[in-house]
Amino acid sequence: MSNPYLPPSTENMMQPGYHQPPGEGYGIAALVCGLLSILASFCCLFFSLPLSVAAVITGSIGLKSPARGMAIAGLILGVLGLLLTIGSVVLGIVLNWDELTR
Repeated sequence: MSNPYLPPSTENMMQPGYHQPPGEGYGIAALVCGLLSILASFCCLFFSLPLSVAAVITGSIGLKSPARGMAIAGLILGVLGLLLTIGSVVLGIVLNWDELTR
């Protein structure tokens, strides 16, 4: 009979863990940064530019990984966020040109 006050034995409780394929994190990071850069390009331009650059960099690194789909999507969203940010800045300058040249 075993002692009821001792913790149960862990010999049979060991299970193999889940291991991600190497490089999958870059695709996820690119996708998240790309989505956030597009959302930030409509309200917070200071956050959108670094997020877009991070999405492009991590997406290009993630292209070498087995999970290329998220890296490609993050790269496209990062470039789109970069273009939206630049377009917003140019549009803001054009619309306020009279006030800027006074």
